[in-house]
Amino acid sequence: MPSYSLIGYPISHSLAPSLHNACFDLEGSESRYELWSTSRLNERVLHWLRSDVCGGSAVTMPLKAAIIPHLDEIMAESKLTGAVNTIVKVGPRLVGTNTDYLGILASLQAALGSRSVQRSPAAVIGGGATTRSAILALHRLGLGPIYLVNRDEGEVRGTIEWFAGTALQLDLVHLRNTQDVDRQCAEGPSIVVGAIPAILPQTPAERQVYATATHLFTLPSSSSRIFLDMAYYPRPTPLTQIARGLGWSTVDGMEAMIEQGLAQQRMWRLGDASVEAGTRRGVLSEETEKEVRRRMAVAPDVKTEGVEVDRADET
Repeated sequence: MPSYSLIGYPISHSLAPSLHNACFDLEGSESRYELWSTSRLNERVLHWLRSDVCGGSAVTMPLKAAIIPHLDEIMAESKLTGAVNTIVKVGPRLVGTNTDYLGILASLQAALGSRSVQRSPAAVIGGGATTRSAILALHRLGLGPIYLVNRDEGEVRGTIEWFAGTALQLDLVHLRNTQDVDRQCAEGPSIVVGAIPAILPQTPAERQVYATATHLFTLPSSSSRIFLDMAYYPRPTPLTQIARGLGWSTVDGMEAMIEQGLAQQRMWRLGDASVEAGTRRGVLSEETEKEVRRRMAVAPDVKTEGVEVDRADET
């Protein structure tokens, strides 16, 4: 029976095993999904990925970009974001894709319903791989310009330069502080995605990010005002509390996590890394999807004990 893993470090807090093992159990499969804590792609990991016992894998930081040279193919979503979070076995070939993007897109579409936000501003708070996935999802929804709020000037510059090298026509604007918000934002964003850890700010730079984001939340918008925080621990996150206090509708990061996980399940079962496979209905039973959503919505936060062991040096 094929096995599956989440590869990255640190990951002991992840709820992904709860989601995937629930899917396997409900679908009558004996497959298991486990955590493989490693900060580096060693030979043991790479051998397992190519072995017959591997049915597929999830990948998280710090390996979303590092895994790419070891794959046979990456899908368009990964090419556009420079990140792989899902490996699908297509025969003997390893194909990488990005279901983080699909999870963000699906959870925002569910929150929007029939409402349109095309040609209205959006914002992303953060600067890593998840930020790129969020930018792609917001672009697919027709939003723009997309404001970027982040403390790391180099990280933002890297994100802007990355997308400048793609075929996408994006209007990305870095907001460094509240003064930038006043100067550059003619209208408030319709959707904001948070892509930073849910930790109260400690440094002046972190406090400036929160101040800038809070100022954005106060701007009037002619469209929906939806905030999705990709962090889902603790619930509610500090940014979610701020957004709610200013009248925004909020989407729990658990929703995006569920959607990206279900997309992974569909792709693995079909042996197909395409968006069409990841969003196809009927691959998992309706009862399975409903029950997984119910369980994850009430899943307690993972309480980690002791020090998580980094298996990077295993041979």
